[in-house]
Amino acid sequence: MLRKRLVALAAIALLSIGMAVAPGGFVSSAQAAPFYEQCEANNDSPGLQLTCEITLTNTLNLTTGYNADPTPSGSVLSVVKCIGAAGVTGTCETTSTPSTEIVTALEQCNGAVNGGGSNVICEVTVVNNIIGGTAAATNATVNQCNASGGGGGTEPVLACIAPSPGYVTNTTNATINQCNGSANGGGGTTRVVCTVAPSTESSALRVTINQCNGSANGGGSTVTCAARMTTNLIPAAVVPEDETPGGEDETPGGEDETPGGEDETPGGEDETPATPGVPTAPVTPAAPTTPATPATPTTPAAPSTPVTQQKAPADRTRGTERLASTGADDGSLALLAAVMLGTGIALVAIRRRSIHS
Repeated sequence: MLRKRLVALAAIALLSIGMAVAPGGFVSSAQAAPFYEQCEANNDSPGLQLTCEITLTNTLNLTTGYNADPTPSGSVLSVVKCIGAAGVTGTCETTSTPSTEIVTALEQCNGAVNGGGSNVICEVTVVNNIIGGTAAATNATVNQCNASGGGGGTEPVLACIAPSPGYVTNTTNATINQCNGSANGGGGTTRVVCTVAPSTESSALRVTINQCNGSANGGGSTVTCAARMTTNLIPAAVVPEDETPGGEDETPGGEDETPGGEDETPGGEDETPATPGVPTAPVTPAAPTTPATPATPTTPAAPSTPVTQQKAPADRTRGTERLASTGADDGSLALLAAVMLGTGIALVAIRRRSIHS
């Protein structure tokens, strides 16, 4: 029973280790930050050349959250690995890997190609973009070329360059640690050439580089390595306190100063005058028409000669005066006379008839 339990525990341990090692060299766990390793403990056959490069770009946004938009935190790794015969670059593999995690440790070309007559050529470039951080960028600490270039040979065997002044070198727990305990098999002059370009770091995001340590220790081997780290501090976008969407007073939906507000908006009760209507363009008066030419006045007709009313001479007889006073005209009198004459003739005829009968 005890043996079965031990076997089970060993299987669980192996499974945990397998899950912790991610594809492409990423190693992460809940207790440690992710790191990347490349070209480690490579082939020790003599006469090899190992050429490796790492370019790491980290983005750490301290204002919006670890992986929040619009600028999420994460990293991009671009790596190159070439193996060939000494003096020849050989066959190369190139990959680029984005990650949502920040890579804080790089391991490259450590314990590699320790066969005689081999060359190790490695380079690391790190760019850290820190958004919204308050920690200042300082010079990176360096530890390089310790216990290297031993075994004899023509001096100088070391050509190690670190930026100065202001850089701390040859210190423990340094940010950049390279070319220590390497090329100790003897050989030609300047067989250890290691350089650290001007580099900066920040306590907000510390990334370490360890490369070319304990490598190329076969006789006649060389080590050529370089490192650079740049830290960019980027201010966070400043959002005015009262102008943020959802703000109490000055944003859409605000109580007093927004459209629909009680006092200060169009249509408001007290302070906002209604927008005056756009005045219409004045109507252009029509051009005055040419007055019509007055008609030529006609010659007035000659006034007719007034008819002189002549009064009939008064009848000197009394009967005639009576008729004239009645106002009857001459036509009426003639008709009356005709009637009386006809009546008289009719009476005469009737009388004669009666006599003859």
